[in-house]
Amino acid sequence: MQRDGLSALFLGPCSENDHLLERLLIDFVRDHGYWRRNFHPGDRPAISGADQKSDGHTAMIDRMREELFALSADLKKAVPFFSPRYVGHMSSDILLPAFIARVVTTLYNPNNVSEEASPVTLEKELQVGSQLARMFGMATDDDAEPCAWGHLTSGGTVANYEALWNFRALKFWPVALARAARTRRIELPAVGPLAKPLADHDDFELSNLDIDQVIALRRAAAERLRGELEPKAL
Repeated sequence: MQRDGLSALFLGPCSENDHLLERLLIDFVRDHGYWRRNFHPGDRPAISGADQKSDGHTAMIDRMREELFALSADLKKAVPFFSPRYVGHMSSDILLPAFIARVVTTLYNPNNVSEEASPVTLEKELQVGSQLARMFGMATDDDAEPCAWGHLTSGGTVANYEALWNFRALKFWPVALARAARTRRIELPAVGPLAKPLADHDDFELSNLDIDQVIALRRAAAERLRGELEPKAL
């Protein structure tokens, strides 16, 4: 049965594509090694041939192999999600390109803290975020109002925590804005379903504005406060 090449994307429940996985991993590990050797080809190796022949080096390799084989043995006690018998479970087999991309990327050890630390993977992260936004019908054009924005997390738990954190920040932003406006004695436009000035709302009313109202308030406040809260020269 023709499946448009989907059979090449999985290792397979009987490890049918293990030769493909092995070949691709070797190709990319060698490619990575080439990159390291040619970064500054004049640098002397930090690990010498004598180091590699030493008793300590050999003993560490033996220990490492033993620990990794022990880990592999323990992992075989896991649920075999790769099997079609578990197709109804929330976990399933891993796509080969995703697995290989993860291994290959780990070799480069990127740190997506900033563009300076990860100029390549940060760009990939933004591309994936844009793809996900378009998948859900959100606008991704920089000129769009509003324009979707996001970033990748380590998993669903962190994503949920961040969503709750951002939602809390959004719900209490009008409260913080109102208090800042009272302190600086700045008048802001009417807001909310009652269409009364921001200063006339109590904290309960402000914390119960809906998302669209908060976004509208933020835009109006940004326009009104432009220049009002700029740092003053000493």
